[in-house]
Amino acid sequence: MIKIDATKSIGERSWVSNMDKEFIWDRLEEDLLKQRVIFIEGDFDEETINILKRELMYCMTHTPGKPVTLYISSYGGDVYDLLSLYGILSQKQFTLTTVAMGKCMSAGADLLMLGDKRMALPGARIMMHEIAWESSYAKLHDQEIEIKESRKLQDFFNDILMAKTKIKNIKEFITIDHYLSADEAYKLGILNVKPKKGK
Repeated sequence: MIKIDATKSIGERSWVSNMDKEFIWDRLEEDLLKQRVIFIEGDFDEETINILKRELMYCMTHTPGKPVTLYISSYGGDVYDLLSLYGILSQKQFTLTTVAMGKCMSAGADLLMLGDKRMALPGARIMMHEIAWESSYAKLHDQEIEIKESRKLQDFFNDILMAKTKIKNIKEFITIDHYLSADEAYKLGILNVKPKKGK
């Protein structure tokens, strides 16, 4: 990584070690968090979601009424991890703005829907579909139980879409993958902040 040294002439660069790079990124994330700006990037996994939950809890306990902006670039991940975020956000006392950047797909798009203000950066792609469920059981009876659970989870997220969007037939809409531009998502009410055109 190359660092610009403000004490040297303009354009002069110096190399920093990996340890310095980690320190710089930690400081950057800390400074952004103080400004109530959070990023979630990559697939949802337990470690990523736990970090995000801690950051949201920090915002809830430090100047709890100040708005928070969450930038999302993700292919998605585990639906139960998303539910744990929903539980925390249901207790929030701040306005949450969710911002799609690059890719915002599957559970990433569901997370986008949890924002009070929902927007997308130019060039962002949003993909919505029904829950993809991989059965872990071979026994037919247990598979039936898992199918019932997946339907309950899908109904839960369908209710959110029904309350926040202009999509007329949610169940029919999500049966296939829908890849949407920011303008298309705005027309459907998935976004409620009009997209800005890129330069």
